[in-house]
Amino acid sequence: MPKYYCDYCKSYLTHDTMSVRKSHLMGKHHIKYYCDYYEFKAKETGEWNPQELIYEITFDKLNKGIPGGSGSEDKVSNNSYTQSTDKRGGDKDVTDNSLKRSADENKGEEDEEEEEEFMLPPPPHLIGLPPPPTAVYNNVKEIQMAIHQNIQR
Repeated sequence: MPKYYCDYCKSYLTHDTMSVRKSHLMGKHHIKYYCDYYEFKAKETGEWNPQELIYEITFDKLNKGIPGGSGSEDKVSNNSYTQSTDKRGGDKDVTDNSLKRSADENKGEEDEEEEEEFMLPPPPHLIGLPPPPTAVYNNVKEIQMAIHQNIQR
């Protein structure tokens, strides 16, 4: 049974069937060796110089417009998320008013309600990313109260 020799990989295939040859040609190692071979030949003949690339791909170009990217603070964008935080008036949290109201209501009842006065602040959101949904704040309030009750025990 004849064996197939791949010049790029410098190896023999176990069978010389079309399915084996096809799967080998689609393999990642063969494709890498194939690209390396022609890259070497292009450099050897002087047809290709990597320092003369016209279109250089950088992370800044790849990540352009992604919320939370490196350049998102400097530039004015049409991102609706950044505009919505400006409309709210900065980084005010949704629960600020509810925390103040609950603290005012609880001043009269000291024994049972002292546990509810201790509230952890809501988790901060990343710059350039949208704030979490309001349900997160409500769930955080319930979790914080449960944590505080367990700590007091």
